[in-house]
Amino acid sequence: MSGNMNKPGAALVLIALTALSSLSCRRTQQQRTPALPQPPAHVLRDPSSIAYDGEHFYVADWQSPGLLRLETDGRLEPLNFRRGGAIQVVAVGRRRLIIETNDGDLYLWDLDDRRAPQRLRSGADRKPGSLMCWDGLLLWLTDKGVASANALLPNGDIVPMAKRERGLQLLGSAEDAAGLAFACGWGSSLILLRAGEDYFVAAGAVTGGRTQQHLWSSREWEPAAITLIGPNQAAVLAQQKGKSGDFRLLLWDNGTLKPEV
Repeated sequence: MSGNMNKPGAALVLIALTALSSLSCRRTQQQRTPALPQPPAHVLRDPSSIAYDGEHFYVADWQSPGLLRLETDGRLEPLNFRRGGAIQVVAVGRRRLIIETNDGDLYLWDLDDRRAPQRLRSGADRKPGSLMCWDGLLLWLTDKGVASANALLPNGDIVPMAKRERGLQLLGSAEDAAGLAFACGWGSSLILLRAGEDYFVAAGAVTGGRTQQHLWSSREWEPAAITLIGPNQAAVLAQQKGKSGDFRLLLWDNGTLKPEV
């Protein structure tokens, strides 16, 4: 794989991707905070991941055989993925998704392309369900408390970038801290964590600088998944405490839930 990175064609592809990503980020930053559609009750059972592509939200659910798209009117539309149970999803462009299946395989799926999803090739040794995110240019994969940046080549190779790793030192020395979801983009990065009975959102985990840890302020809603929708803004899929199947999308804006719930 490392040989591919030395070819002029691969270098030009990466340069083009960088330019397109920067242009896309600048355009997206000018957009207003999107309205958050609300999923119907008792359709989602155990959501594991959510992604936003600038138009729609996509939800992976442990107990759903495929992938769900949350329409702007709140309807959940099943998508015919046909590659196994989707346990994690990240958006890499408008209607372009990276999906992880329950056996740990990664696929790139262009919803406007009639061809089958493209299976991605990675030499990373990671457990299925280990957190991942797309920052607009690079794919971050986590394993054993370390996040590593990877380039995604057109041929489906996932290539590690030299010296692009971040140790995820979160919640101090809390041994029971567990990462639930990872989101990055717009120069931001967020990790949703649980430690004991408390939830936290850790900001800045891979984007450099000091990591800020925000205590989840709602006692009524328990967060399950998170995705960035703008600079330091995220949509959090949360379940009403004690009410199975009652999920809601909440706005997390720079450390604060809006409206307060």
